[in-house]
Amino acid sequence: MFYAYAETLLALGRSDEALQWFLRSAAADVDGVTDAEERVSELA
Repeated sequence: MFYAYAETLLALGRSDEALQWFLRSAAADVDGVTDAEERVSELA
């Protein structure tokens, strides 16, 4: 859910907020299913 919200924010041009939600997504993704950590690196 965090990841999808982050993607939506990014699509709306709200990259600062998207970064925060990608950080939350990465923290919740203990199995590494998403590429949230990579997205954080791209936006940071």
